Order: sequence, then C-alpha cells, then structure tokens
Amino acid sequence: MSLVVAVKGTEGIVLAADSRVTLTSQAGWPIPYDNATKLLTLRAPHDWIGALTYGTATIGGRTPHSLMPEFELTLSPDRLTILEYARAVSAFFQDQWTASGQDPASGMTHFYVGGYSPQQPYGEIYYFAIPQYPDPVERSPNDFGMSWGGQNDIVNRIIFGHDPKMLPILKQFFTTYLTSKLKLLGGTSQGRSNTGSPYHVIALQDCVTWLPTLSGPL
Repeated sequence: MSLVVAVKGTEGIVLAADSRVTLTSQAGWPIPYDNATKLLTLRAPHDWIGALTYGTATIGGRTPHSLMPEFELTLSPDRLTILEYARAVSAFFQDQWTASGQDPASGMTHFYVGGYSPQQPYGEIYYFAIPQYPDPVERSPNDFGMSWGGQNDIVNRIIFGHDPKMLPILKQFFTTYLTSKLKLLGGTSQGRSNTGSPYHVIALQDCVTWLPTLSGPL
C-alpha cells in the first residue's frame, strides 16, 4: 500500500511518498515494513532530480531504491534533460525486470521522475510504469498541477469531491435510466467539485505544507 504525490508549481517541484511496503515471505505470508524508501535521489552531479516509485515493490527481489547505486554508474557526468533522465530510469529498470525473468503479469512498478532541464524556467514531471508502459509521459505539460498514485482514494475524494469507485457501485443497483444520469454526473461532478487549486500561484512552501492536509503524514 503506497501513496505518492508530485506537485509541479511555479517555484519548484515537490515529491512526497509514504514509507510503508508489504512484501511476501517465502511461506507466502504478507510482511509489512514501515521504513521503505520510495523517494529516489541521486548523488552529485545529478542531485537536483528525484523520482517516486510505487506499485510492485521489488524487481528481481530488489527494491528500486536498492538498485539506484547501480543506475548511477550508467550515467555520464553531463547534465541531461528530465525526459532523458526519465528514459534512462525506465530503460534501466526495464532491463532489470527482463533480466530477472519476473512475470510481466505479476504487476507494475510505477515511477514519477521530476526536476529541471537545462535552461528551462519551470520543472517537469514524467510518469511511466515497468514493464507495461515504459515510455515516459509528461504530467501537466505547459501547465502546473498535481499528480498522485497508489492508495489514492482519500486524495481523489478531496480533489474531485467523490470517490471514483462510487459510480460503478451505484450503477449495479439502478435502472438503465439512472445509469445514464450517473454517467452525466461522473462527467460533470469532477469539474464542479474539483478544488480548483491555483497551482500557478501557489508558493513552493505551500506546495509542501499542503500535502499533509490531503493525505495525512507522508
């Protein structure tokens, strides 16, 4: 169970994650740990970028955090764009997944990679998932906003005003007429109940302090 949040603001990028991870023992029992590292960082000269990870906790029996020293060895000392970093992270963990022989049907390991490209005034955040969706896709391109993943029910309720899982449940118990009305509700309530947060004017410190109000301590 994870919750990660990435905020792209005008003054900076905020990456936050919880620290809970659940692994499976050799006997098949789930074992929770409370000190996992899901916020991935690099050493100089690449210490100005970061990544978040959630989903399948291990690749070939290793956590993404434990593999970061090996990833760093693949980097040149030259500064890359955030898209180039995202592609490098994706290719590295895709190779790790393939080399381990891990079943693609066992799940996905999701990533957000964020930072600043050279000569660019604002940051960038990219999302991809190993092994099914390895191509990085930019979040909030030419705009500012927040992305999140994992156990995101509470965040969805706060941002959108309702739990997206509510509509499919209601559709099972109502007539075709009401189902059509619920589809209309699903298309309109998100826009009307969205908090409409002004990401383009929120200060960096507010981006940081706002996160716990959404989901509790991260």
